[in-house]
Amino acid sequence: MKNATSLEVDLVLSVLCVITPRGHTWSQGELAELCNCSRQLISSTEVSGKKKLRRQISIRRPDLLQFLENECSTADAETIHKLIGN
Repeated sequence: MKNATSLEVDLVLSVLCVITPRGHTWSQGELAELCNCSRQLISSTEVSGKKKLRRQISIRRPDLLQFLENECSTADAETIHKLIGN
């Protein structure tokens, strides 16, 4: 079986975001298996996503970015939703 393309990985991750119950977390290994890619690709995608999130938060809510960096070393999606009120 061939490795998934970046677009295919993005598609699987997008679908998982929609169908995964709130509060559930996936390991990088599980995501790699579902996406048919390496764990390293999932890890680099996570790092890239966190950078984009930090950049957007720093523009819109610098106070929240400060809090996340100081208090939440591994904030999950539910925590972030609570903090930014979405």
